[in-house]
Amino acid sequence: MSNTTQSTTIAGCYALAAFAIAIISGLVSASPTSQILTNAIIALLLCYFVGYIAGKVFQAITAEYQRSLEAPQPEAVDSSESPPQHFISGP
Repeated sequence: MSNTTQSTTIAGCYALAAFAIAIISGLVSASPTSQILTNAIIALLLCYFVGYIAGKVFQAITAEYQRSLEAPQPEAVDSSESPPQHFISGP
């Protein structure tokens, strides 16, 4: 999935969920149709932008994690080797 597609997909899902919740809550409260649709469209627009920002943050986090996986890992230290003499305490 490309970078733009990922953030717009998250934004679209978040916006549609907010729209559906606003429609259902307006119908339950028996509000006028025009008020329900106005509130739902405002919720859709606001939540799209919030979802887009959340998508960009998620994208940056996953890209950083992927870069850390691709970075060369340090070699494992063999624990059977004796430590250097300056680390040994005692007489």
